[in-house]
Amino acid sequence: MTDLQWQVSEAALPEDFGDEIICMAVDSGIFYSMRGAAAHLWRSVAGGATQEQVRVAISGREDEQALTALLQDLTRDGILGLVELDGRPGDALDLADAGPAKYSRNDQFNDLLLLDPIHDVTERGWPFT
Repeated sequence: MTDLQWQVSEAALPEDFGDEIICMAVDSGIFYSMRGAAAHLWRSVAGGATQEQVRVAISGREDEQALTALLQDLTRDGILGLVELDGRPGDALDLADAGPAKYSRNDQFNDLLLLDPIHDVTERGWPFT
């Protein structure tokens, strides 16, 4: 059986602020804020953790249901996906000292962002790509 590895979509814009991860889905304008175990989980999946590593790390935690829901939400919103393991998996995931998982999903700005989207540009600037 081939293990699956988590992968961050190219349509995601994550930013790590140390105690908080903010990630936006460019296509939908949905934002996620992740703290505690949710932020640690994000760093691990962004680093190539496998589906099995994540399952083992969150199994039996008090916030297991919240972490599972976070992964489902991020997958549904196109921020994360599972792909066949490509090379070496990321490091083992340890959430023991991460604190409780805290995350929120915000779609209040998606209409505004879709009206005036974020553009990838080169050093020449907009509208040149």
